[in-house]
Amino acid sequence: MQALAKKPFPVVIDLLSSTHATSSLLSQLPQSQGQGIAVELRDRRHFSRRFRDKRANITQVEGDLTLPRVWEEISSLLDGRKADLVMERGNGALAHLPKDERLYRVFLSKIWDMLSSDGGMFIGHLPYVDSWKAAGISWEQIQDWISNLNSNAIPSLMEKHGKYNYVLRIVKAPQSPEKLPSFP
Repeated sequence: MQALAKKPFPVVIDLLSSTHATSSLLSQLPQSQGQGIAVELRDRRHFSRRFRDKRANITQVEGDLTLPRVWEEISSLLDGRKADLVMERGNGALAHLPKDERLYRVFLSKIWDMLSSDGGMFIGHLPYVDSWKAAGISWEQIQDWISNLNSNAIPSLMEKHGKYNYVLRIVKAPQSPEKLPSFP
């Protein structure tokens, strides 16, 4: 939050969620302007929420992240800007994604490309361990990948969150590589 408070025009994206968290976060910042984008399968906002979001420069993208159209709409809304924070808290939704290592790579690569190289951060739930295994990804591969990120100037951390969940944090620094290293 402190890092976002220092940005002249903070850009926040929330994947697999409504606009509530993005709106709440941006409203706590001292800046009068910023941009929020939230992605959810269906836009279920009440008309009053839609009005408030529009006034606060927050957009709800309706759609499935497995569809290129959704990523294109996010890119269009960013209009050349980069995100200071990308959040993903779609724990339940992750269980419904295809268990495919390539899909996880594509998602992480797209998120990495959206991040600002000036400390842009991704914080997100990882699929359940059983989903990794079903996708052919071992716990050791995940740990090796985190080590690889850290050794490539990409500050990264994975923490257990609850009984079955893990949260991944990745920061894109000025010295970070242009492309995100993929799984080992």
